[in-house]
Amino acid sequence: QYSISLWFRNGLRKDARLVTGYFFSRGDPLNKEAPGDHVGIGGTAGHAGKLIIFNGNESNDLLAGKQDLIKGRWYHLVFVRNQKLVRAYINGKQEMAGELEPTHLGSNDFFIGGRSDQFANFEGRIDEVAFFDRALSAVEVGALYETAGIIPVPDSPPLLPAQ
Repeated sequence: QYSISLWFRNGLRKDARLVTGYFFSRGDPLNKEAPGDHVGIGGTAGHAGKLIIFNGNESNDLLAGKQDLIKGRWYHLVFVRNQKLVRAYINGKQEMAGELEPTHLGSNDFFIGGRSDQFANFEGRIDEVAFFDRALSAVEVGALYETAGIIPVPDSPPLLPAQ
């Protein structure tokens, strides 16, 4: 069981590479089959612009989020692993949940800004990384995001000054 919290801002177009970039990974850096937990943004290989969780080339299982992650915008991510169950939250709200076989067994190697085998390293910014040695609850995840005190920026300016 573990959780990781971080802020990220992607700097690449979603059609720039097979995988736009991995910003977090847990796995053996010497194993070219890349077993482990790999969290990033999909690209031309599938799920372009969406959050993805991949458990390595041998198992080849992947979960994908639903929302488009806009280039240049900051997002708060929390990834939670509790045995086979994985959950990911974007800006305090659950983006995905499902079962992925844990393939990182025996590895305590964590990577920020890339995947354990150096494939599709992240191009952008990562900030305020925190690791937890347990599975955070949805309430705890929401509190982490709320603590930041971020006020959402509208996609377009108000039409009238009073809005």
